Amino acid sequence: DNLMQGILATKATEFDAQSIANCFNAFASDPRPQNPALISHLSEAALHLDNQAEGSGRLFNGQELAQVVNGLARMEVKDDLLLGKLAGYCHALAEEGGLDSQAIGLLSNGFVRLKVYNISLMERLGACAQALPLDSFEDQHIASILNAAARCRLRDKALFKHLGLATMSLLVSPGGKLKGLTPQSLSLIFHALATLDLKAEEQALLKVLTRYTAALDWRSFSAASVANIAWSIAVLEIRGDLLGWTWEGLRYHITGMDRNSLTQVNQFLFDFALRDEGGLETRDFEQILKLLTIVESSPKSKLKTINQGLGMSLETTSRLQSDVASTFRAMGEEVVEEWIETRSGYSIDIWLPRVQMAIEVDGPHHFAFHRGTRAPAQAPLGSTRLKHRHLANLGIKLYSIPYYDWPRDEGIDKKRRYLELRLLKHLATLTTSLTVA
Repeated sequence: DNLMQGILATKATEFDAQSIANCFNAFASDPRPQNPALISHLSEAALHLDNQAEGSGRLFNGQELAQVVNGLARMEVKDDLLLGKLAGYCHALAEEGGLDSQAIGLLSNGFVRLKVYNISLMERLGACAQALPLDSFEDQHIASILNAAARCRLRDKALFKHLGLATMSLLVSPGGKLKGLTPQSLSLIFHALATLDLKAEEQALLKVLTRYTAALDWRSFSAASVANIAWSIAVLEIRGDLLGWTWEGLRYHITGMDRNSLTQVNQFLFDFALRDEGGLETRDFEQILKLLTIVESSPKSKLKTINQGLGMSLETTSRLQSDVASTFRAMGEEVVEEWIETRSGYSIDIWLPRVQMAIEVDGPHHFAFHRGTRAPAQAPLGSTRLKHRHLANLGIKLYSIPYYDWPRDEGIDKKRRYLELRLLKHLATLTTSLTVA
C-alpha cells in the first residue's frame, strides 16, 4: 500500500522504462483487487516515455516491453491507446532484432490474451523469431508464439517450419538426453497446428509429437490439455497409439472439463464414430458417452446440450447469411436457417428441404491469412474443414459459399445468377426468369 501511494505521488514523467516495467510486473502478481488509479498512472507514464527518450532517457528494451504487455494481459486491462503505442515499440524492436525468444513469446501471448489480433505485428514477431537460432527457444516460447499465430489466424508456414524444427531439437539434445516438452506446451502446439490445418505441411513434426505424447502419463495433463489434443486428433485425422492414449486421458479427466472442453471431446467422439476405427472396444465408446451425459446433466455444470455447441454458430445470423437466404427465397426455394442436423448436432446455416441440401455461408472468421499477402483470409481453418468433412461423411449434400466470393455489392439478379451457375446440378428444377449462360 505504501508503494502504491509512493507511485501515485510520483509524476508520470519521472518514471523511466525499467521502473515502469517493474511496476507492471509486480502489480500483475498482486492477488488483491486492482487499483484503477495506479494502472492509469502507470499507463500515463508509459505513454510519456517518448518524451523521456528525447532527453537522456530511453524507450523499452525487449524484456521490459514484454513485462508491460504481459502485465496488462494478466490484469486483463485493455487500454487501446497504450496498446497501440506498445505495438509501435514492438514493431521497432522486432525490426532492429532487439527481441529474444522469451520476449517474443511473452509479447505474442500478451497481445492475443488482450484480443489484439494484429496480423502485421504477428508477422513481424514471426519474422524476428525465424531469425533466431533453433537452440534459443524453450518449449513455452514456441507454444506461446504458435498459439498466438493460430489465434490471429495467421498461416505462416515458414514460422511453423522453423519452430517445428526448434520443437524437435528440444526432444533430443546433442548428447542424446531427452529434454522434453511440458504437457501444456504439447497441447498448445497440437492445437495451433489443428487450428490452421497444417497437417500436410508439418507431417514430420506431427509424427514426433504423436509418438512423444503417447509415451507420457495422461494424468500429468490438465483436463483442458487432453481436450485440446482430442480435438486436434479429430481435425488432423491422427491415427495410431495416440488414440488409445486419448481415451485413457478422457476417462481420467472428463468429469473436470468445462463446456468448451466437452464440446471438443464431443467432436472427437463423433469423428471417431465416423471413422469406424477398430482396436478399441465398444464399451469404451459407451463409457465416454455416459460420462458426457452425467457431466452435462449435472446441476453444478449448468451446461446446455453439448451437441448443439458443435456448430459454433453466432447467436445472431450474419448479414451475409441473411443475404444468401433472401436470394434463395427470391428464387422460389423454401429456406430453413440455423437448421440442426440431429445426428451430429451441427448447426447448418441454410437448409434447402426441397433438394435436401446444406449451404454453409462461411464468413471471414472461418479462414486464415497467408503470411506476406494483403489478400482477404482464404485458407479454411481446421474447425471449418472438420465440420465440412463430418457433414460429407454423413452423406449430406453440402455447398460452401465463402465470404470473399459472394457478390454482396451486386443486385439481386447477379446474386441469383451466382447461385444458379454454382448449384445448377443440385437445383435442376429451379424455376427462374433468368437464363443461365
